[in-house]
Amino acid sequence: MKKETRISIVIPVKGTPPSLLSSLKGFLNQTMSPYEIVIVGASKDLAKIKKSLNSKEKGSVKFIKFLGGKNEARNRGVLDSTGEFILYADHDMIPQTDLIESCMNLLERFDALIIPERGAGGGNLLKEIHRLEKEMVMDDLDAVTPRLFRRALFAGEELPFDRKFGVLDEWGFNLKLKTKNPRIGMADSFLTIAAEDLTLWRGIKKQFRKGLWVRNLISADRQEALRRINPVKRGIQFYGSRLNILKKEPIVFSGLLFLKFIDFVSFFSGYVMSFIMRPKEYKADVMKTDMGKHEKS
Repeated sequence: MKKETRISIVIPVKGTPPSLLSSLKGFLNQTMSPYEIVIVGASKDLAKIKKSLNSKEKGSVKFIKFLGGKNEARNRGVLDSTGEFILYADHDMIPQTDLIESCMNLLERFDALIIPERGAGGGNLLKEIHRLEKEMVMDDLDAVTPRLFRRALFAGEELPFDRKFGVLDEWGFNLKLKTKNPRIGMADSFLTIAAEDLTLWRGIKKQFRKGLWVRNLISADRQEALRRINPVKRGIQFYGSRLNILKKEPIVFSGLLFLKFIDFVSFFSGYVMSFIMRPKEYKADVMKTDMGKHEKS
């Protein structure tokens, strides 16, 4: 791979969902190759991924065997990466072909980059709602977090991702990142989110689980927490000022408003329940080391 690109891609995996191969191929076939791709996951999952790649592709990927949660897997990937910059991605993120090149053109001026995300859309109403939500969220910078950062911002063995924030992984990362006072820019290219497992019930569970973890964010930084979860600013004001979209896409926009209400109820329910119960991951793992079990293949 081209050392001058200096960007390591870190992807934690759990299982081998259909979109994973599309995501991986997307990063392997860029106009400018990344410095390296680091995939972190269980041995059986890594073995299946290797079978889907040809010999040249396998030579461009570093496989890290690891048993642990998503935050720990990301940390493991960062520690095992050697690029100057880290782009952390999920299995369902498919990059535009010029993403790496677009980012490299900006990294002389910035320490971290926000990478716009787009919904794939099509197929059903939920995917169309997801597509519209992704289009609108870039107008709401309180809701986005840089996805690419300079590795040197986290000195030595300092870990970017904190397990105590659980499924609020990116929110927790943003807390740490802002203490570094980085110069933050926005990429011209984007990631498409496949959202292959998008269902109403999964969305409800996801928001409920976020609510279970938000007390940790409030304890760490109340101002940051309120900035992200303020229902008036992030809900009523934001969507109320964009009612013109209702004329263009009445069904999709109405569906988005309905789902946002369901999200709020689910999230708030999770927050209330957090005073009675704690996520099992928090109770079982929060006092353990963030390193986990690992070995390089």
